[in-house]
Amino acid sequence: MERSANAELSVSSPHLNFVVPATFARGINDYAAEVKRRHPERFGAYAILPLPDIAASVAELDHALDQLGLDGIALPTHTEGRYLGDAALAPLLATRPRPSQRQRSGVADEQRASAALR
Repeated sequence: MERSANAELSVSSPHLNFVVPATFARGINDYAAEVKRRHPERFGAYAILPLPDIAASVAELDHALDQLGLDGIALPTHTEGRYLGDAALAPLLATRPRPSQRQRSGVADEQRASAALR
């Protein structure tokens, strides 16, 4: 008997700054997208970005959300002495990922459930 479950794939610590980040991030994101494509009812996925390389991170963010259809991004709180509020990250944070269809439908489901309880 198969269980009904849903999970989000993401990479946590340590972050990618210890390897060749842009190449490694692309491979991880491509693999996560493939798992999500094969099992859409079971998995979602968050992209990992090659920080602290801002230009490569913006490019990977666009690729992950627009071409791969991943659900969002996972950001470390600290990378090589830079925290999320660091001005160097402004171009990346200004990109502002759009909510995925999955996230939008989840909000709609929550709103319907809340309305039904009233």
